[in-house]
Amino acid sequence: MFAKVLSILMMLLLIGCGGGGKSSETQNATNTNLSNSLSALKDNTPKIKITSEKVEEATIFYPENIAQKLPVILFIPGWSSINPNNYKTLIDALVLKKNIVLFAPEFEEYGCTNIIKIFEDMYQDCTKKAFFDTSRLGVVGHSSGGGKAFYVLKYFADKGWGKNGKFIFAMAPWYAFDMRKHDFDTFPKDTNIAIELFSHDSGTDLRVPFTIFSMLTNIDKKHKDFFIYDAPDAYHSYPSGNGSSTAKEGVLKPLESMISLTFFKNQTAYPNALENGSDTPWEYYKRYIHSKDSYQNFPCMPEAGTELFTSLIRSDINYCNILPF
Repeated sequence: MFAKVLSILMMLLLIGCGGGGKSSETQNATNTNLSNSLSALKDNTPKIKITSEKVEEATIFYPENIAQKLPVILFIPGWSSINPNNYKTLIDALVLKKNIVLFAPEFEEYGCTNIIKIFEDMYQDCTKKAFFDTSRLGVVGHSSGGGKAFYVLKYFADKGWGKNGKFIFAMAPWYAFDMRKHDFDTFPKDTNIAIELFSHDSGTDLRVPFTIFSMLTNIDKKHKDFFIYDAPDAYHSYPSGNGSSTAKEGVLKPLESMISLTFFKNQTAYPNALENGSDTPWEYYKRYIHSKDSYQNFPCMPEAGTELFTSLIRSDINYCNILPF
């Protein structure tokens, strides 16, 4: 095919130098053949098709005709989100980067017990289990899923997953359910961690994600980053939806860089993966934070007596004290 296209290109060069040696009809026909040949070459470019399978109410995504072991990414959506189509752009992009993505529906649980079981069931029951490279592990979470990402990664890392690379990419995370100070103090040191917030997301008290990041004392600065994506459409829902990959660039660029750095040891991806923000975000991003009483919907500490409050007081982490006001 390449030889044929080269031959046609040489013919066009001769035509261009020949001062009209061929009729315009012949030249147009030649141009058409060249266009068709180039289109054929483009069409022959290998493309990854995405397929999926259900395990009860969860969904596993992987490249069609999978023939080799691929890294595993556990995807935890936002509160009450059970349909993977709500995050289709992100999930597709992750699979196209040659990862196996396990999407666990979020059933409004103030903890991680249920979601851990869902992931374990997916792993055990997937027909493509033989292609899971559990030595490379990523956990991607949004909102409540972003908070749960920390317990989920630690749980599977303690089972031996992620020995050849592991990361967390937490987008606008809520509380780190089921995590205690000891869990953060003993968090795997070789984990790459990025927390991303969105400039127009004013619902959750920023003391919550600030506190989570401040607890990561066991993680060296070079392995963690906290940043705020600032754009006109950077609302809490930014990671969700079925838009173009360009429209989700604020998430996909650092996330794909994180994959490249963690799974394939590509050091050129480091700046876009872990150098987007600050190691002391409560100082660097102080302008984004408001007084505690201004966060009526999602404060740093919920109202006493609620189920959410009860679940949090079992932890020894105070999500309100990262800033004095």
